Amino acid sequence: MRARGVTEIVSPARPRSRQGVAVALIKDFDRLNQMLAYLNTTFFSAFSPLWYALEHAGLPESERQALRNLGARKVVSAHANLEALMGDTPWLLCDHRTLADAYFIGIARWTRYHEVLDRRDYPKLQGLFERLEADAGVRFAHAIENGETPQGGGAFQGHIRLAEALQRLPL
Repeated sequence: MRARGVTEIVSPARPRSRQGVAVALIKDFDRLNQMLAYLNTTFFSAFSPLWYALEHAGLPESERQALRNLGARKVVSAHANLEALMGDTPWLLCDHRTLADAYFIGIARWTRYHEVLDRRDYPKLQGLFERLEADAGVRFAHAIENGETPQGGGAFQGHIRLAEALQRLPL
């Protein structure tokens, strides 16, 4: 019975019906998951060799440089692919922000730290980055990370230690 219901929902037989709306929602959800998967795997992991080289200062310089070269190639490739995936929309997936954009900004700022590419070579991503950096929520998060006390709506009540957070979990 359930399989039949899913088949009816995704059937293209009546695209203007309620089933058509369900199909659009499923496609949007699938696209969001595909973008999050790309960001979580390819985009995120492109920086791995750079972080490894940075965190293992005792490596011979030749190995550190090889890791930096590998990381730079991977980061450039990931940015080029993401620029192409973005299409003609102002945000990663459509004409409004999604969870994918929030995830993107958390990783994209690493290019400033590692200095392996000039994001201006990717104008769509640069525009996205600038729009997100201007967002009040992103500015708030950056301020918290920097140890500042930003103005907000009052929901942020401060930090707690990991041990205390773990004690609060129902086990």
